Amino acid sequence: MSTEYIKLDDWVKNLIVDPLSKEPLTISNDKKLLVSPYGKIYPITNGIYDLRLKTMEITNDQRIWKSGQDFYEKWANSYLLKNNLQEFQSEVNGLKEVYQEISLKGSILDVGGNQGSLRHFLDKNQRYITCDPFPNPFENLTQSSNLFKAFPVIQNPVNYICCYSEYLPFQSSSFNNVHMRSVI
Repeated sequence: MSTEYIKLDDWVKNLIVDPLSKEPLTISNDKKLLVSPYGKIYPITNGIYDLRLKTMEITNDQRIWKSGQDFYEKWANSYLLKNNLQEFQSEVNGLKEVYQEISLKGSILDVGGNQGSLRHFLDKNQRYITCDPFPNPFENLTQSSNLFKAFPVIQNPVNYICCYSEYLPFQSSSFNNVHMRSVI
């Protein structure tokens, strides 16, 4: 099960709001749902807060985006399952130079951050959240031991929220940095 890779620190829980109204959410008694003050319900599945708006699949542009996202999720799973240490190391080496030039300090929201590999390049105790529309990017991690060799930090639980970047479920002005790499 992937829940060993997911956490929600108290400081994160205090930032989470309804993605539309920006009002606080409450957790249902059975701890399976997040409920907005106006009655909108968001599921909690395997410990993951799923704050995606289901109305994002209405227009043709949104359907095209969804098709691309579905393709990406299949590719990402196959990339993990290939378990190719050389490819993972190449990714680390390619990014190392970038993050030597770009300093990310303070609290960070990593939009499209998947399993939170950015943490590899951050200070150990930085406040960090990754959010992604991918409902469970942790599903095949146990079958990808070489990813842990390249990015050991991924073995540590990460603050993860499933959401769309167009409707972020966080209070305004909550982060020092918002990071987006390979998202657009």
